[in-house]
Amino acid sequence: MKYLVIALKGTYCEIGGQLQSIGVPKKLFRLDRLMELGAWVSRRKSIANVLVIRHQDFHAPAFGALESIHAVLRGMAGQQKELWYYATEYDLVDIYLSGACTHRIIHPLGTLCLRGLAWQQLFFKEMLDKHGVEVDVFRRGSYKSAADPFRCTTFDQYNREQIERLLEVMVQTLSSEIMKVSAYSQQILDSLLQGATLTAADAVAKQLVTEALSEHELRNRWKQDKLSEAVKKRYRGHFGSGMRIAVLVFEGSIVDGSNREDALMGQCIGDDFMVKQIRKLRENKRIKGVVFRINSGGGSATASESIQRELRFLSAEKPLVVSIGPMAASGGYWISTPGQRVFAQATSVTGSIGVIMLHMNIRKPLQNLGLGSETVKQGEFADFGSALRSLSPTERDVLEQMVDYYYQEFLKLVGNARSMSPEQVHAYAEGRLWTGTDALKRGLVDEIGGLEEALTHLRRALKAETSRITFHPVVKQPWLARMINSNMEKDAVAASSAQAILKSCCMVQGRPLLIEPFCLGARYTTLLRD
Repeated sequence: MKYLVIALKGTYCEIGGQLQSIGVPKKLFRLDRLMELGAWVSRRKSIANVLVIRHQDFHAPAFGALESIHAVLRGMAGQQKELWYYATEYDLVDIYLSGACTHRIIHPLGTLCLRGLAWQQLFFKEMLDKHGVEVDVFRRGSYKSAADPFRCTTFDQYNREQIERLLEVMVQTLSSEIMKVSAYSQQILDSLLQGATLTAADAVAKQLVTEALSEHELRNRWKQDKLSEAVKKRYRGHFGSGMRIAVLVFEGSIVDGSNREDALMGQCIGDDFMVKQIRKLRENKRIKGVVFRINSGGGSATASESIQRELRFLSAEKPLVVSIGPMAASGGYWISTPGQRVFAQATSVTGSIGVIMLHMNIRKPLQNLGLGSETVKQGEFADFGSALRSLSPTERDVLEQMVDYYYQEFLKLVGNARSMSPEQVHAYAEGRLWTGTDALKRGLVDEIGGLEEALTHLRRALKAETSRITFHPVVKQPWLARMINSNMEKDAVAASSAQAILKSCCMVQGRPLLIEPFCLGARYTTLLRD
């Protein structure tokens, strides 16, 4: 008999990187490979045990990512496999994920604690004011908070309200899953949420974990029992057999043009690239249906519309089911609207139906550095949107009109997709973020469920008993890039240089954005923290 090791290490993502370039290599934990691995394990009777090891560098940027992993682990446990979960220290991640496993192992000197969920955000307004950077924010939606780091010094009442609700639902979901592990009582859970920390011995005594062992002790035990480690040597990007179903993953911020890495928004997916991927699936006669999986905080309004239009053409020819992953907010929700049925996880962050525009004037800080500027132009508004001067009252009116136009278009789009009037949509819009649970109550999604539930629904619609699942898109790195990247060391500062951040600011200058703070400023926050 054999055992398989699943290493939770690196940053969670839905699919591999979408950038074809020589750059900083990243450690990624991929959901597509976890699902393929789960299907592979289920077919091998020789594999009795699955050991899940959470490494210290594992990072899930949203709670919905943990929910996706939990669902796959739960599916493995349902295939008559013994799942063993190991972590040196048990925190929220481990308590939640280990609930899907048969055995929970902690290091003998480890501790167990569950201190709840917190939301931290940096605010740049005072720093920008100090250096003379003028920031103008044009938005529709009191809850539209993407630019709050630039316009506020703290959470305003609307943003605080929506964040508190998001955290509340996530803690409720977490508590509900944890309580399914019989050893956890409400009293123990309340104690942990109030800051109690248990030693490994205490956790074993309370039956919150199964044993206190090191990873090596557990492996040696299995070695003595004649269990050897099984290794899946190759990932093919597909699993199963039968009718072909494609899972098209959109992961990253939405931008016009081609894919790129952005200092502020991280991985950005261009509409040109995604439209080509959608068109390929539409024209591929072997693909009978598509699940469109979204993990995006939004981005460009025009790029979102281009993608939405192409998805509509696909939906007219083939069944299209949308699966909202950790996030599909603002522009991410915009591109979900062509789905014939929309699934969201309980803790997915979605909605944010609103529009925002930014304008920055950096003339004063440049002058302080001894850099002057002068403009020669033909036409009064030839330098409209320039970062080297303030906006005129006429220009402000133009931007306000543009924001209002895009907001009304957003309301109409959602209204048509969800069978609501624009007025009804507006009641749930104003840029407000909703969890999947709350979105369902307001008719913004059709059903609570993850990627597997979306696939099951599509199989039923196609009347297919079995299916071959293929993940798209696949971006293959040139051999030279693979060779160079494998020898490069990670340099977080280089990835978010001041020059790159300045370039990012220029790119969003005066453009209509459907975006959330998870995207805008996320990398900048990391740079300042590190």
